[in-house]
Amino acid sequence: MGRISGGGEVCQGEDTEIRFDMEGTGPWLVEFTNGQLNYSLTLQDKTHRFRIETSRWHYATPHPEVVRRCEELTGSYSITRVSDAHCEGVVSGSAQVTIHPLPTARIEGGGLICEGEEMRFEITLTGTPSWTLELLKAESTNAPLSVTTDRPIINVTTSESGHYFVHHIHDRYCSYTRTKQPRFE
Repeated sequence: MGRISGGGEVCQGEDTEIRFDMEGTGPWLVEFTNGQLNYSLTLQDKTHRFRIETSRWHYATPHPEVVRRCEELTGSYSITRVSDAHCEGVVSGSAQVTIHPLPTARIEGGGLICEGEEMRFEITLTGTPSWTLELLKAESTNAPLSVTTDRPIINVTTSESGHYFVHHIHDRYCSYTRTKQPRFE
């Protein structure tokens, strides 16, 4: 007999585990799937942990390959076949894995302004609402402007010239903090 359990919800850049518990005489051949990808393992021990890794994919931008891979790894994992050293076995359990992509913020617009004028720019957000973000002005030592919204596009109007960037963003599931100030040329 083979039982699968574990999983959970994680953010891109984090790992989770699926656990296999076997009965009978090893080694065991275990075939399992999440509905998109198929796996085959030969297990020597009655308990085995299978790690689903996304920790190497901690990108600041939504890289298409990373998004695709996170979507592939998300799903309900179940054993499709198990056999020990002597015969086929009964399978049970499931492990739900959900990998949420990191939220992103893209600033567009702006321009040159003269004293007394205002400038407008737009921030486009990806992820799952609601978002909280911290907007910083590169040339300032002031505290960041904190904004919470359910809308994926925010319009910002300011009379202060400068280079603005999103320092931190948090959506319903995940967060991302820029560790270095961007270079402006």
